Amino acid sequence: MLGHGQGERQGRLPQAVSGCKIDLTLSKVVFTLQSMGAKQNVANTVRRHRLLADEMTQQELADLVGVTRQTIHAIEKGRYNPSVGLALSLARVFDVGVEELFQLDEEDDHGKR
Repeated sequence: MLGHGQGERQGRLPQAVSGCKIDLTLSKVVFTLQSMGAKQNVANTVRRHRLLADEMTQQELADLVGVTRQTIHAIEKGRYNPSVGLALSLARVFDVGVEELFQLDEEDDHGKR
């Protein structure tokens, strides 16, 4: 429990958990999870699901999830990994689990396989 006046500081409590770094910013109650290893590539099947959905356009999908068409294009090309919230929204549109839309590349799974 925080003592009197401690909540005003910009203190951080770093903690290592299963190869990840967790920073809690006390004054803002922010939880951030960062990978401590190399950037992991994420494969996705967004384009395939979009085309299977009556050949939905990128713009139609963008309108449904509240982003630009360019964002959908970048996700489909693997140039941008969406936030967790956006990934969940995309999965909801296609009525599938997030894991069906996004997968860690086999070779990037902590250097194994």
